[in-house]
Amino acid sequence: MTSKPFTPESLIIDALEAHPKVKDVFLKYGLPCYRCWVAEVETIETGARSEGLDFEPIVQDINELLSQ
Repeated sequence: MTSKPFTPESLIIDALEAHPKVKDVFLKYGLPCYRCWVAEVETIETGARSEGLDFEPIVQDINELLSQ
């Protein structure tokens, strides 16, 4: 777990490594980044935008998960 909240500029891989259920958050929004090599270099915002998604609820859900 991390004590620092994630932001749109956070790398996808960092979020995935913070908690095993972050993958489920990405899947909930239709973002398959957990299995893509770009997760190591792409931010949550750019990953979401590349799929036509709003990044703000994704970041919010990740931070809610990590605060539990």
